[in-house]
Amino acid sequence: MVSPAGWCSHPPTGRGLPGAGTSVVSGAYSDRFITHRAFRTLYGGIKDSYLFETALMGGGYTISWFLDKFAPSTGMDHYQLLDHYDNAAAQIPAGCEGLMLVPYWNSVLGPYWDASASGIVVGWRGIHQPAHLYRAILEGIAYEQHLNTQGVEAASGQSIERFIAVGGGSRSALWRQIIADVTGKAIYRASATEAAALGAGILAASAVHLSPVPARPPRR
Repeated sequence: MVSPAGWCSHPPTGRGLPGAGTSVVSGAYSDRFITHRAFRTLYGGIKDSYLFETALMGGGYTISWFLDKFAPSTGMDHYQLLDHYDNAAAQIPAGCEGLMLVPYWNSVLGPYWDASASGIVVGWRGIHQPAHLYRAILEGIAYEQHLNTQGVEAASGQSIERFIAVGGGSRSALWRQIIADVTGKAIYRASATEAAALGAGILAASAVHLSPVPARPPRR
């Protein structure tokens, strides 16, 4: 539910901005140019700024796959199905009673950069229901986010103190809580779901001197 479009300047702001859509992308903002196999280093939209971007290609895609393959045809739309399985998964204890998942449904980027990587589900028992698999997906993505965040922190030598979640997946309170529990970071939900479009507009306005460069992403 997070994409570390994190914000971590030097000195760090200690913020991460995770975006949860088809991919779970995150980044840390910095004024230092650093390269590392844990992330991609991108130029920022502001002069002398860089973004340390991590991306889990099978993030929201894996959830959509689950809904397409396992959710019964009930007449509910996509978000109603998400709410239904969020409520069901919330009744399942952390760890999914032994069911574990590695969410490489669409290869893996950092830190492994393996186009042949595939997803793994282990620990199946007769007690497991579809809601267990759904929660295992959320937990698997959260652990990948934790791995990615640790890579950014180790390479930059700075700590990311909190996440600001954007994208469609950020509407899930359960997913936000799971990511907070796994990473040990506070997580906030941005007031604007489509933050990429908003950010592009803000930077364009700033470039023609219609508005000041924002110091921080909007949140609530």
